Amino acid sequence: MGENSVEARLLSRMRRRAEAARIVRADREAGPLPLSFAQQRLWFLDRLTPDSAEYLVPTVLRVRGALDVPALGTALSRLAARHEVLRTAFPADDNGTPRQVISAPWPVKVTVHDLRAEADAETRAGEVLRTEATRPFDLEAGRLLRADVVWLADDDHFLLLTVHHIASDGWSSGILARELRELYAAAVAGREASLPELLIQYADFAAWQREQLSGDFLERQLAYWRERLARVTPLELPTDHQRPAQPSGGGDVVTFSVPSEVTEALRATASGQGASLFMALLSLFQ
Repeated sequence: MGENSVEARLLSRMRRRAEAARIVRADREAGPLPLSFAQQRLWFLDRLTPDSAEYLVPTVLRVRGALDVPALGTALSRLAARHEVLRTAFPADDNGTPRQVISAPWPVKVTVHDLRAEADAETRAGEVLRTEATRPFDLEAGRLLRADVVWLADDDHFLLLTVHHIASDGWSSGILARELRELYAAAVAGREASLPELLIQYADFAAWQREQLSGDFLERQLAYWRERLARVTPLELPTDHQRPAQPSGGGDVVTFSVPSEVTEALRATASGQGASLFMALLSLFQ
């Protein structure tokens, strides 16, 4: 096969694409790292509506039985040490451009709310959880992980973990939960946790994304969508209330069941289009 053959050119192009797609560790000594595009959107929204709880990601767990609070604090501290994004601050430089500044690991404090002597501990617990789950973070200060334990009885607790969406999402929340379970079990047993080493962090992805989506490539992507959206008419959704000047962020939950045959058909349709079930459902909703 000659160097100029179609196969050789194809293999060369595939090699270049594979190399470009490989995320490597960014130089932490070269200065502050950029935000990913998703992080920049959240940073902007935080500046637009400061002290908002709209982009907090709270997780509440009911813990039955004994809870070792010092071991929990150790596990959370090791979790923050393991994931840089949990201890990243997002200040702006002199030009108003946000940057990632990763701080050293710190001992995560678990705030305990002891309600064992309360007459109606369950009701009071709900109030405490709502208050703590909506307490905003300061993105410029960082430390975007918070832990609260609500003590109902000696063997009954609520554990609230709150993270800002700029540092976590629905997918990574599952990863953090799994790792926290292992770190807590290890702390209780006095052993090392069996977790694989993290070769890259989210900051490495952000630097890679910025490098990839830049220059001529970014301009071609933008031009594509400008052309496709040039003649699109804005969608006017039906509403039954006038839009308020200050949105409250309040909402509700509607629960319903989808027949299994419909679910399987949706999965098959999504798979046939190379999409996830979430993408298919979002397309239907929109």
